[in-house]
This record gives sequence, structure tokens and C-alpha cells, in this order.
Amino acid sequence: MNSVQQLWRTLWPEILRGSESAFDRLVQATYRRYRWYAYRATGRWDDADDLVQTAWWRLWRHRMSIRGSPSLWFYVTLKHLCADYHRRRARRLRIPPIFHSAGASERESTVESRLDFWRVWERVRDRLGEQQREVFWMKEILGMGDEEIARALAVTPSTVRSHLSLARKNLRRLVGPAHTPETEDDHDASG
Repeated sequence: MNSVQQLWRTLWPEILRGSESAFDRLVQATYRRYRWYAYRATGRWDDADDLVQTAWWRLWRHRMSIRGSPSLWFYVTLKHLCADYHRRRARRLRIPPIFHSAGASERESTVESRLDFWRVWERVRDRLGEQQREVFWMKEILGMGDEEIARALAVTPSTVRSHLSLARKNLRRLVGPAHTPETEDDHDASG
């Protein structure tokens, strides 16, 4: 059992009795870990803070009804908040050209093409490697630059470009040519 699990196990009975100081100790001891997870999911520190704080608030509010592992409950809640964050943002974000309907520009993307994007993304995302999926999401959906992604993932910009190229190549294979026009970057990366 690691120290974080031990901390949860030690403080949880006090938290159930309503101890705000035990809750504060747990938050202080684990906040950076969960903030980092949320940052990797959102790519923005301020949004990560908001999501983690919301998850902590929900934990406190629902503490008496939590059955099983409270740390797992918290993690799943945070994971769902991150997914909700992406669903809300996706309505405002651009759809990568790789997923545009044939002949439609980014501006002309319709509700139908957005739904098509999500349908295709849900089908193929888990078949990409974790790094490829993260880099593709951060670059193509969130619109982050290579340097910014490199800092967020603690890798070099060339590693970011490599993962992006592999993600695009795999997406072309998984999705099919109707949705995936080739880009100049992919030709450069493949030699």
C-alpha cells in the first residue's frame, strides 16, 4: 500500500465524522497529484484547479453515501469531470481537418460532422497509444503548440511531433481515407 492510500485509509474515518481538519490534511497532501492528473486531461492549470476543487467539494458533500474506496470514488469523479469538461469544450472547439466531412471547411462544420467526429473518436481513441492519444488531443482538439504540449507531458518537442505523426498515421488506418486527408507534416516525418 502506498503512502497516499495509507493517508486516505487513516483520514477517512475522521472525515466521515465531519472533521474538516482531517479533510484539509487530505486535500493538502494529495492536491498536487490530482491537479497534475486534471492538467494532463485539460492542458490548462486554471481548469485543472477548478475540476479538482469541484471533485473535492463533491467528496465532502457525498462522503456519507460513499461505499467502498473513497479514493477510487474521488478519482472516478475527477475522471468524469474531465470528460464532461471535454464534452463542453468540444462544442466550442474546432474539429480537426482529419475528421471534417468531405469538402467542409472548419467553419462549415455542422452538428452532423461534430457528432460524426465524436462517434469516430469514441471508436478509435483507445486503439491509439496513450502518448499518441494525448498528443493528438492536445494538438488537434485543444489547439496547443508543440512546445506547450512538450512541457505538459515532460517530453521534447520532437517527441511530440513523432507521436502526432504516428497518431495521424494510425487514425488514417483506423478511420479510413474518407475522413483522413494526408498532411505535409506526415510526409516530412516519414522521410
